[in-house]
Amino acid sequence: RHHVPKKYYAVVEGMVDESDVKMFHEGIMLSDGYKTLPAELKIERQGNYSEVEVVIYEGKFHQIKRMFEATGKRVKYLRRIQMGNLKLDDSLKPGECRELTDEEIESLKSLKWKIWNQKKYKREKVYKMFRSVHNIYRNIYSNK
Repeated sequence: RHHVPKKYYAVVEGMVDESDVKMFHEGIMLSDGYKTLPAELKIERQGNYSEVEVVIYEGKFHQIKRMFEATGKRVKYLRRIQMGNLKLDDSLKPGECRELTDEEIESLKSLKWKIWNQKKYKREKVYKMFRSVHNIYRNIYSNK
């Protein structure tokens, strides 16, 4: 399965330590019973308010906040700083934009085809499964 990595900067209320890094690396069971995919957690600064970078490979609703809640901590600030190869341009003010570079455009085109091929694989798999079930039913009813 192809997941686009998403990198975030977060300020977390509470001391983030190596046990949290290990939990994120193994995937965390959320309050609704969903277990996240493994994530990367890098501690930038520890203290009553810890600064961290988190990389996730899926994007469930409020996932990072919920992951930290599962460890008994609370996210006070969260900002996405990278998605795939696209990095947030720190020189941009809120609401501003810029044109993509040629490299960024090529990266997105490459990603598009990877996702398209993944969906094509799923379509072929579902079609084959449907054909198998259809053939089973056809054989059952043709023998009656």
